[in-house]
Amino acid sequence: MAALVISGLAVPITAWAQNKNWNVTAQGGAGYVLQTFEGAEEMFNSYVYPTFDIRVGYHTTPENASEYAARYGFPTFGIGFSWRGLNKLDFKPNAELGNIPTLYGFWEGDFVRTRHFSLGYDASLGLAYTPSVYDPQTNPNNLAFGSHLVLAITPGILLKVRPTDHLELGATARLVHMSTGRLAMPNRGLNAPEVALYARYSASAPHVGKSAKTPFQRHMVYDVSLGMGLHRCQMQWHYFTRNLNQEIKTWANACLSTSASYRYSAIMSSGLGLDFFLDQKEFLEKVKEAEMVFYREEHPENAVYDPFACGISAVHHFYYGNLQLWGQVGMYLYKKKGLYEERGVSYQRVGAKYVFPKMGNMYVGAACRIRDIAYAVCMEFTVGIQI
Repeated sequence: MAALVISGLAVPITAWAQNKNWNVTAQGGAGYVLQTFEGAEEMFNSYVYPTFDIRVGYHTTPENASEYAARYGFPTFGIGFSWRGLNKLDFKPNAELGNIPTLYGFWEGDFVRTRHFSLGYDASLGLAYTPSVYDPQTNPNNLAFGSHLVLAITPGILLKVRPTDHLELGATARLVHMSTGRLAMPNRGLNAPEVALYARYSASAPHVGKSAKTPFQRHMVYDVSLGMGLHRCQMQWHYFTRNLNQEIKTWANACLSTSASYRYSAIMSSGLGLDFFLDQKEFLEKVKEAEMVFYREEHPENAVYDPFACGISAVHHFYYGNLQLWGQVGMYLYKKKGLYEERGVSYQRVGAKYVFPKMGNMYVGAACRIRDIAYAVCMEFTVGIQI
């Protein structure tokens, strides 16, 4: 991990020495583990842990910015490394959760910016490594993570003051969410608000003023994509693995999505979509098998286990050049998958895609599908086209 971090930071550090728009940030603070999942009380006697970050960033200016950077108010972006001292917590017997390092990319923008003050937002996405995971024999109460590699998503708010052109001092409040995206079980994940103080050195002062924006022609955008998802059977793990020590496997599913959106600015579009989901028949047979054992009094033999489902959704895109971040909130029009495996009538998806204009606006991307806001359904890998 150390070698990966050093090699990942080497390129921007070298570029910073040659370009006046690079900056370095060090920050330290504390987090609080939220008891947001069943079994958290079996793991922790304490919930506060230390956290530390180092970042290498690049702030855009009118001299080097694209049209998108100007429309976003000249953001700062780069890569960072964080360390969360979760091993400092007081764990109950039969529970262990080690310190978690994370390598991530970040994006910072400002709602308000003056020469000496800024109030803005911060968003980061990265991969974290958890040294201690669930084990039925040695670590049975660690229900947070079933995989060493997890996804870390961290939105936050930044308050900054600049006593000089090169020095920036500030405070941040953020919420970290770590999850395997149901690629491994258990997947209760980790949710924790964090607060920190930071200091940043910039080789040149961030831009304060606004630049002129070129006119934008509003238009419709039509999108068609095909995705393959990967996940595990929650019902099978929760009952058969923990009680009967049976091995479980990773299942694939499919998703066909279509949408029509109105791009009302260079950086945003909104619209409506239709989504069609397909699970493997054998996957639902495993779900039914588990429910026949543990929910017999609710008569699962009368339930429908249909691999097909469909829904309607509201879709929103953010654009930065050929890169797009998107999210959707949907409602199932049809879904019958037994009693408990996929409860709920709503679904959400968040993801990113990269468009290749020279290939007819084809794109590749990745997304996480969620149900009822709180529970991961699968990680998806998509290909599609925009018209």
